[in-house]
Amino acid sequence: MSSDQESFLTPKQVSDWLGLAPSTLADLRTRGEGPAFTRLSARNVRYAAADVRAWLDRCRVEAGSVKAS
Repeated sequence: MSSDQESFLTPKQVSDWLGLAPSTLADLRTRGEGPAFTRLSARNVRYAAADVRAWLDRCRVEAGSVKAS
């Protein structure tokens, strides 16, 4: 793969990477809460690795920044 080509992952690859069930990733996708994705067809979805990393960065919580309720 050349340096100008982006790395795309299947939902299975992303769910394995994140430690989520594929159904959880699909639910996040349906609710618009998960990483950005590309829909190639009605049943064919891909995730850019950079988008998954960016989503993980947005989910990051610094230690001590969340107060117990």
